Amino acid sequence: MSKLKDKTHSEYVHQLMAYKKRITEIQQWIKTEKELISMCMKLDKGNSEVEHKRLKMLKEENRFLSEANKELRKTIKGHQKILSNFTYKDNPIHQRMYSMVLRQLTPMQKGIQSLHSVVEYGEMMKQYNVSEVAKKAYEVWANRDKTMIVLDAGTSTDLADVISKLKEIGIPHAVSHEPDLYDCITSVCFIADERVWDVKNYPSYEDYIEMFLKMYNTFTTEEYWAENVFNCTDPTNFLKLRELIFSKKLSM
Repeated sequence: MSKLKDKTHSEYVHQLMAYKKRITEIQQWIKTEKELISMCMKLDKGNSEVEHKRLKMLKEENRFLSEANKELRKTIKGHQKILSNFTYKDNPIHQRMYSMVLRQLTPMQKGIQSLHSVVEYGEMMKQYNVSEVAKKAYEVWANRDKTMIVLDAGTSTDLADVISKLKEIGIPHAVSHEPDLYDCITSVCFIADERVWDVKNYPSYEDYIEMFLKMYNTFTTEEYWAENVFNCTDPTNFLKLRELIFSKKLSM
């Protein structure tokens, strides 16, 4: 972890611990106040004006502390959400295999053609000119995650457009051709990590600003967002691949 990220993580941890300590103190105060209210209610037999005022004051204090406790719990949850984006992960991030298939195929054919392209992808990973990053992603997917999503790419023209966009972004992909369909492209598959499809933990800059503004009443820079959410200097390709994936529907 970089010194900057390590420092940021440490600051958030200490901030979170401070809020938790404050929550504990408030909960203790609420407990004490409730006991005092109960005691006053038992003593309030003579309907004296002093006892009524004391009881009213204690009820107001209890209401205030309950509201403060509620707000701090919300703040804690918000800090935990932000903190999760800064936490260093020892395990490799999660991977998914996506297959985009020709719309005209039957459901069974779509599954078979997707498997064909996955096999092609696995063979491609054995080649010397494939990056170590791509090989590691495939290894994590094949040995741990194993999740596969089949999407409807549309027509053969749409499939060709998908391939063109994957090349533009620089995403390794494998293509399946069917000889019985005049060697037509039937499926293209590729791997996408969680920074692409997990919009909750990897929000867009606009969503991150909104969340940051609500919590701290201030804005943050695009560089700060990229570094601390996507762990890179330029997440453009992640967002382009996200847009491509989310533009397609699940294949039926």
